[in-house]
Amino acid sequence: MSIKVACNNCDLLIELPRRVAVKSRLSCPRCMHTLIRGHENSLDYTLAFAVSCLIALVLAYSFVFISFEAQGQFREIALIQTTLALFELKYYFLSILVFALTIALPVLYLLLLVSVLIPIKFFNGIGPPHPLLTLRLLNGLKPWLMVDVFLIGVLVAIIKMWSLANVSFGFSFWAYTGFVLLFSYVLYIVDAYKLWQWVHNDD
Repeated sequence: MSIKVACNNCDLLIELPRRVAVKSRLSCPRCMHTLIRGHENSLDYTLAFAVSCLIALVLAYSFVFISFEAQGQFREIALIQTTLALFELKYYFLSILVFALTIALPVLYLLLLVSVLIPIKFFNGIGPPHPLLTLRLLNGLKPWLMVDVFLIGVLVAIIKMWSLANVSFGFSFWAYTGFVLLFSYVLYIVDAYKLWQWVHNDD
């Protein structure tokens, strides 16, 4: 049995099977955009990793991110200060942009995802109150989630500072790195087609 869906990338109408084999991938024949990947126990894994992401993010904002010592001066920086510093330097738009793309939108995405998965997993397959709106928000947020880009930018800045100061990574840095890895895997597992399957209890 199959179902017709539109490709998210080029809007081509494609007929897809309701069941996808584990470790297989189905792509659009026109633009080769990946439509769905087959994973074993994907709902359980996605929920576990999404909750782990939220825990890791809380830890990342609860401790020191980076500390450095130069010319007898020692300073510790928390993760939230990376955006506040831009605001204090009057880069208001850039500060808001960094905060939205690296903190606010990822948290919103995870909360929406958990709000979809928890009812399905623990309440007899019942989906969220407004599934269409929730799924549209999840799919719309996905291209704007840039936590990996932020981490790469931080690493580049640290490399440039390495010869000027003694840099130490705090617990927050490793927690955020773990968050980025977990979050990237969540985005890898979740796709629009699978979300619809979960909401309609057809997994």
